[in-house]
Amino acid sequence: MIAPILGLLSALLLIFVHAPFSFWPLAWIALLPLLLALHKCKWWQALLISWGVGLGFFGFIASWLPAWRLDAFFGTWLGTSLFLALFGIAAWTSQRVLKPGLRVLAIPAAWLGLDWLFSLTPLSSYWAGIGYNQPLLLLQIVSVVGLSGFTVFVIAVNAFFAESLVQKKLLRWPGIVLIALLLITAVYGIARLQYSPEGTLPVAIVQPNVPNEWEWREAHLDELLDIYQNLAMQAKGADLIVLPQYSLPGEIRDIKQINMIAQETGAYLILGTYRDDVNIAPLYNPEGEIVGEYSAVVLPPFRRQIAGEEFMSFALDGTRMGVLLCYDDTSPDAAKADVAMNAAFLVDMMNDNLFLDTTQPEMHFTRARMRAIEMGRTVLRASPSGRSAVIDARGRVLEDIPIGKQGVIKRNIALSQERTVYSWIGDMVPLLGAIVFIILLLVAWKRRH
Repeated sequence: MIAPILGLLSALLLIFVHAPFSFWPLAWIALLPLLLALHKCKWWQALLISWGVGLGFFGFIASWLPAWRLDAFFGTWLGTSLFLALFGIAAWTSQRVLKPGLRVLAIPAAWLGLDWLFSLTPLSSYWAGIGYNQPLLLLQIVSVVGLSGFTVFVIAVNAFFAESLVQKKLLRWPGIVLIALLLITAVYGIARLQYSPEGTLPVAIVQPNVPNEWEWREAHLDELLDIYQNLAMQAKGADLIVLPQYSLPGEIRDIKQINMIAQETGAYLILGTYRDDVNIAPLYNPEGEIVGEYSAVVLPPFRRQIAGEEFMSFALDGTRMGVLLCYDDTSPDAAKADVAMNAAFLVDMMNDNLFLDTTQPEMHFTRARMRAIEMGRTVLRASPSGRSAVIDARGRVLEDIPIGKQGVIKRNIALSQERTVYSWIGDMVPLLGAIVFIILLLVAWKRRH
């Protein structure tokens, strides 16, 4: 009876790691009860208990989806919960065939291997990584190893505590290695956070805080455009004005008021909207002409939408700007491609209006912050009703507009041509984890036979 209770405890701890609670220290022990429970189980019990943890945890993580589509909720809930079911079997196997010290390596390697497999599925954008809400001091290491590399450290600490409790003694060498890694991570974080350059490019972000219903947009298009114009005029003097993703009725090229806003402010202007089933972001120059158009490449699961063909960056008088639209920011791919095209900063436009009363906006916000740290780029985040923000290249929120408020952020931002290690190598760590886990199991099997 104790094993299911321990599984329930792990589910609760994982929930409290994430928004809206964001109690980050729990991440370092959240899997401890589950790992202890697996020591007391048969394989089928390990599968059921781990799946139960997944159902509880991901039921909370995906609780915002019924506001959109109930079938999307159930599909996501059941699909993502299988991750922890498979992880439970992998951890259970490690506990039976490997020595305690090697389990501390094998268990996080199994997590990473499954993380890599999961990234190949349409549900990967709904995945809630255990490392997202950690302190900025520790998160700076993702600029080298990515979020997956940091996650392996967190999972290893969970495994270390579990095996130490089972063995009734601290495991010496795994403990020494983990302490050394923690010190390296902290020192690297301290060094990275010294970065605080002066802003050189004047930009503005507009948050109109308008209703999400399509009927309102059609009936109040003139009112909406007046709101855009009034807020944009407050941003006059900026070289770039960022409007959020908010689909406008009709063909965007026929809505001449947008062209006029760019002309009257004398600024480049970018916004997100739709053309049929394509999510687009047209860029206007200060003369009001459309000089570029990006189509979102990363698509939300369970949604009829046509993907763009390639990631894209735009030139603003010699300074390149990377563009993230809608779900582009839920994976590193778009930001990584933009930085490879010499983008000096990133613009991130999305619409979370349908989910304002759920945990989704804050969870989505953590993705934008992670992209800033991974790529070493300032991120300008624009959302119709929040949370819009300027996030610097180390993940610090320099200025934001809360959910449910109307406003304008006007600020000089720092530009960068720095290439982080992660922007070069990408997510190699999860695949490496899968290889390490398989090698450890093969070595253990060979020794037994």
